[in-house]
Amino acid sequence: ERRNLAVLNGFKNALESERIDHMLFEYNRDTFEAGGSSKAFFATLEDSYVICRLLPSGLEACAYQHVFKNFAQTNWVAVRVALLDEQVCRRLALIPEAGVVGVALRRELACRPGLARQLGFAL
Repeated sequence: ERRNLAVLNGFKNALESERIDHMLFEYNRDTFEAGGSSKAFFATLEDSYVICRLLPSGLEACAYQHVFKNFAQTNWVAVRVALLDEQVCRRLALIPEAGVVGVALRRELACRPGLARQLGFAL
């Protein structure tokens, strides 16, 4: 508890060498009070991972938005981009975020058209 970002930073070499395919982490008030921020999670992972909210129906791919600073208990899954194909997206029930966050994700994926297609975005 409270140390998710510190653990993530401890895995920096493993992340950079693509030895971690996916991970689960949580973000809440305790994480923030321990010095972590939702933006720091995204900054650490967004180049090589698709970051998704864990929902009962599957994974919802997101791009960082300031609305994530609300300290609500949220569970996240990060999946290494290189692993994603249509079959994996289907198996994980991976869907794109709707609304404001979906717009941000669409903008972020503009330079990754193959990944955008796999996530169900028509760019």
